[in-house]
Amino acid sequence: MPEKSAIALLSKTPRSKVTVMKEIVRLAGEFGGDDSYNFLSQFTKDENLHQDVHIALLRAFWKHIHKDEVWSHFHAAATSGNTALARSTIRIPQEGLKQSGRDNLCKQLNKTNTSELFHPGVVELNLNYCSKAIETYSQQDITDLESKFRTSTNAAVRRLGLGLLIESSIQYGWTNERKEHLSEYCADNDLWISEAAGMIEPPQSFNEDS
Repeated sequence: MPEKSAIALLSKTPRSKVTVMKEIVRLAGEFGGDDSYNFLSQFTKDENLHQDVHIALLRAFWKHIHKDEVWSHFHAAATSGNTALARSTIRIPQEGLKQSGRDNLCKQLNKTNTSELFHPGVVELNLNYCSKAIETYSQQDITDLESKFRTSTNAAVRRLGLGLLIESSIQYGWTNERKEHLSEYCADNDLWISEAAGMIEPPQSFNEDS
């Protein structure tokens, strides 16, 4: 069904039950056009929106992460004090993000509360995105992203930065610069990061041109 027709149908669907509203939002989130975005944006105006519907809405916005205004909703969820809402933004997809999107992703990770959300188990899941990022972005983009992650005040974000560094070294090889960055991770005040970095042993000789 074309997006415009689908959204028109969803607009007429009764919303008396939370389960129905969640499904309406989910289905609208299957489309990435303006009709879908404008329809979903209407839900953000509801100050009493049920938490489950709010989480579904944040997920539905994934089709629209190329819009800067969508990130304001992700940022708000991350700093809302509501753990369930914040947790729902952890796995925002990286694929296809342009520079502004990557900048917003860094902001999102920095805004997320480490102690409540980024416990080691959750971060290990997010480290899977590091290998996907290597396949998606250019070498320079990865270098820039790793640099932002490495200098973050959020320990969990720095741990993801270490993951990017490791994936970069696997894909492109070690350089003096990457070795220096590894040393920074080894000196991190958070043992969770420094111990993980300390287990990495770069080769004694490597290609300086990588």
